[in-house]
Amino acid sequence: MLEELDISFCGNVSSIVLEAIGRGCPLLKSFKFNENGLNDNDEAFAIARNMSNLRHLQLVRNSLDNSGVTAILDGCPLLESLDLRGCFNVKLEGELRRRCDERLKDFMEPDTPYDFNGCEFVLVCNGTGHNETQAFNWKCMARFALSSRSFSAQLLN
Repeated sequence: MLEELDISFCGNVSSIVLEAIGRGCPLLKSFKFNENGLNDNDEAFAIARNMSNLRHLQLVRNSLDNSGVTAILDGCPLLESLDLRGCFNVKLEGELRRRCDERLKDFMEPDTPYDFNGCEFVLVCNGTGHNETQAFNWKCMARFALSSRSFSAQLLN
């Protein structure tokens, strides 16, 4: 059964797709969903409702906010690692701050540098420029770890 999945840089992955992944992969323990244009909390709610066995979750540079993080903490009781680098709509204060500090063994806050402590996050693009106004063709990279065998695929958006 699938235990690890990385679908980073895929801008067209909706909450419906995440629900299907959660239902189809009930033993999923590690999920990376980075830089996917998560524009609201729908995707975070889908993760919370359908991926209750997660231990490691990486959501680098997405737009979820406090209610999305709270839903994930509520819906993923086994979660011990959460990476929110670049998720600047998350404001870690009060109860949410306390829950993250007490529960998570490994926690990357929104303002943690992308290269902090050897945990690199690399932006991948098919363009030559790197400014905010330029459109990039992001590569969609999926990595599936199937028990003892691994399969990887690359797709273009």
